[in-house]
Amino acid sequence: MENIIVKFDGKEFNIKYSNSNFANIAVNDKIYTIELLKKIHDNVFSFSINQKLVEVEMDFSDKNILNISINGFDYQIEITDSTKQLLEKFIKSSSKANHGIRQIKAPMPGMIVKLFANEGNNVMEGDKLLVIEAMKMENVLKSPISGILKSVKVKEGTPVNKDELLLEIEPI
Repeated sequence: MENIIVKFDGKEFNIKYSNSNFANIAVNDKIYTIELLKKIHDNVFSFSINQKLVEVEMDFSDKNILNISINGFDYQIEITDSTKQLLEKFIKSSSKANHGIRQIKAPMPGMIVKLFANEGNNVMEGDKLLVIEAMKMENVLKSPISGILKSVKVKEGTPVNKDELLLEIEPI
């Protein structure tokens, strides 16, 4: 396990992580399961943090300050060059381009409420694919790529588990 210290709002946070697997990160000994779901723009990302969807915008323009917006709330975090490199490594390793069939998995357990596309349909990046209801909230999953919907593994009204395969898209 590696350690870094991050200063935020006048407080220090001890962050522990494994260089080989960024999925579980400990912040002051509290474990967070983090998964990068989608890169929305150059510096805007959709994450699942402990099965909760979070949109994060990161601005590295200041050398030692990371300006971060989480679901519309803005924060400034003091970082070192090594911390910046670590964040960039996490993002790069989590969003490697998959040139084969892209699998869309459930980001959390829930119920499939609505399907917007069928097998064989062409989908464009950003198109709505389905709605999954979890903890009384409806979450829309959108296509991360343009392609052909090769398979639909679920039906409306069916429950799904976290990481269950929902759809497969072949890039065009």
